[in-house]
Amino acid sequence: MSRLKTYLFVVLALKALTGYGQLSPGDLTTAHASLEGMSNCTQCHDLGNKVTNAKCLECHKELRALITRKKGYHASKDVKAKDCFTCHSEHHGRKFQMVRFDEKAFDHA
Repeated sequence: MSRLKTYLFVVLALKALTGYGQLSPGDLTTAHASLEGMSNCTQCHDLGNKVTNAKCLECHKELRALITRKKGYHASKDVKAKDCFTCHSEHHGRKFQMVRFDEKAFDHA
């Protein structure tokens, strides 16, 4: 059996045994809604693990390019050692605001 088929079988079996809430803690934001569904979990999560920065940066190429060039907020000493989900958590519903900061206090330099 292929890895994907095995994964889907396990996920479906777990859903039947434990309920969907155990697999998905809630809806994704509107920005990530296309990634919803049990067959898409590994788009963001390594199987059985948390979301990884590498997975985030596979989609968010513009941020990856800035970080590589050591430019922008995400390359700053305050952020570069953090996991993306520290500031951008998901599964809080369609209207959840993933980017939250005080624009007046933000150092635009």
